[in-house]
Amino acid sequence: MNADWLTAHEAYRRLGRKEADRQSAYRELFQAAISGNALAEIRDCTHKGWALGGERFRAQIEALGPRRAASKGVGRPKKDHNRV
Repeated sequence: MNADWLTAHEAYRRLGRKEADRQSAYRELFQAAISGNALAEIRDCTHKGWALGGERFRAQIEALGPRRAASKGVGRPKKDHNRV
């Protein structure tokens, strides 16, 4: 399929000088396996609409609008048995 309006992204073109080199380098980007925990976290955040990232990133996302970027947890807060 040859579409005159369709062009490769600059980041893709930087993967190699020849098309075969670029294709090979692009395939290598997806060779690393994602751990089960990371995949579960990605799925959980995706399904629930939460931001995926560290505390600082989530705080930045929350500052952009009225919606929380992560769950506060389920249920009541745990009692602090050390309080007097």
